[in-house]
Amino acid sequence: MKNMIFKTLSDDLFTDREDWLDYLFKMGTDLGNGVATMSTAVVGLRRLGKTELFKRAYNRLFFGQDKVVPVFWTFEGKKLINPPFSKKYLENFLRQYFAFRNKAEYKKILKYDLPQLFDYGLNNDRSEGTEHVIISFSNQMRSDSISEMLSIAVNAPRTVSDHNDEKIIVFIDEFQEVVRLTDTDGYSSFCLGMYQEAVESFDCPHVITGSSKSLMLYDILR
Repeated sequence: MKNMIFKTLSDDLFTDREDWLDYLFKMGTDLGNGVATMSTAVVGLRRLGKTELFKRAYNRLFFGQDKVVPVFWTFEGKKLINPPFSKKYLENFLRQYFAFRNKAEYKKILKYDLPQLFDYGLNNDRSEGTEHVIISFSNQMRSDSISEMLSIAVNAPRTVSDHNDEKIIVFIDEFQEVVRLTDTDGYSSFCLGMYQEAVESFDCPHVITGSSKSLMLYDILR
């Protein structure tokens, strides 16, 4: 693949996954063509190529079509403490969202930090959805309401999709790690309930991977 946001393995190492890749790409393009699309899970043991599959699906959707905004996030290797998590999660979404909407400057936008993304959203993008998310999150930061910051960040893709009447597909890797997310005082953030709301959208489906079948299929995608 000539153009890519996320580096992937060479094609000769990516074997027996083309059908899945075609399925995920079609899921995105069908969404762009008005097909109601439900959130889903790719369940399996670790090290079976799910992360590579998501990266390739993301790259293909980013450069191969213009109707659906792809978003990729992995829990692997992340510091699972809130509010730093909320800031990084929202930063990741806005960075990829703005880069897709302005592909002519995507390389520059993908280097922006959260304050730069807030400035870009309010002064350049100016969409109703991103403005709502940015202002809401900024207000909660000032009041140090860490639970509300987390809720806004987790639901940001769906919020933007709803406000802008826009199609967004979110790929989340190693989702089972979400249960380890805590606040700075060490208490559980209760993030699962927030994701249950985030995934219940036909215009902003979430595709999640991980090694906990019960967590993903019964606690989230129920």
